Amino acid sequence: MSIVLRCSECSRYYALSNENCPACGHGNQNRQYHIRYDGKAVYAGNSLRIAREMEAKMKTDKRLGRISEYNKPKDLLFTEFIEKYYKPHYKNKKSARSIGVEVKFFLGVLKDKTLRGITPADIEQAVNLKSSKKPATRDHCLAIVRRIMNYAVELEMLEKSPVKMKLLKIDNTRHRYLTDEEANRLLAACAESKSESLYPVVLIALHTGMRLGEILSLKRTDIVDGKFYIKSTHTKNSKVKIVPINKTLSDYFEKYFITHDDFNFKRCTCTYAKIIKKCGIEDFHFHDLRHTFASKLKANNINDSVIQKLMGLETPSMVQRYAHLSPESILKAIEVVEYTK
Repeated sequence: MSIVLRCSECSRYYALSNENCPACGHGNQNRQYHIRYDGKAVYAGNSLRIAREMEAKMKTDKRLGRISEYNKPKDLLFTEFIEKYYKPHYKNKKSARSIGVEVKFFLGVLKDKTLRGITPADIEQAVNLKSSKKPATRDHCLAIVRRIMNYAVELEMLEKSPVKMKLLKIDNTRHRYLTDEEANRLLAACAESKSESLYPVVLIALHTGMRLGEILSLKRTDIVDGKFYIKSTHTKNSKVKIVPINKTLSDYFEKYFITHDDFNFKRCTCTYAKIIKKCGIEDFHFHDLRHTFASKLKANNINDSVIQKLMGLETPSMVQRYAHLSPESILKAIEVVEYTK
């Protein structure tokens, strides 16, 4: 960072030590001081004293990691920032699809705003448009816009984020899982479905606790020595996941590959929802099959650390989120507490 002069004749910059412009020899009686900063020149007026004060302030801001008021980047339209900077930033993320939905929503609401022109009130008004939906949806929407603004701060296009709202932090823990009778009823209905993918996908989910995305990514080559080896690109925590295959699945695959070269599963969530309704099973999502798997292990006294490993959970506390004891198990447990005179 340094103070330089700008020639009024040829518009070139030159050092203060020169009386005349070295390029054209012009005298420049009315000196125009500029501050060279990161390849740019910021106009500092006709006073050397003021130029030096500006330089000192810019150096302080740079040292403290702040955006200098004298060197702010161009204020972009919100839509321009999203298209040019934020979309390339998130497009390769695993959650790109869900992020894209929220980004599209904010593009519609804030399309006429500039990045620095967005106020906390604008953010609150936009987020509250989704307030009629579930609190978890509102929190997800708020989290996305917070990431967008924080990224603008990171790129030094904003000095601070306009997002002031707080997450509601709703407890969205589900305690829904299938009984053995419900699970068998669901499998029977899936077997009768016209969808070729539905039965094997549900069967794998019930016997491995794998996420839907992990199951849909499976290929025959992922089976090695009686285990699924799921690539890091398809797991939530970006780590390779190894899932043992039990005898039920092993026997099924032996018959399955007689008529199929590979898995090639199709997304069948709509068909699944219809089958669930047909079976009379209420309030049951596909992800709840993961809860069913964990709860089945827990009911059979499988150690929590083993459940954590099988499901690919990050922490032991997450086991409690998925593994639920049935009321019958709890009643049976209380019977062991008995004292007699």
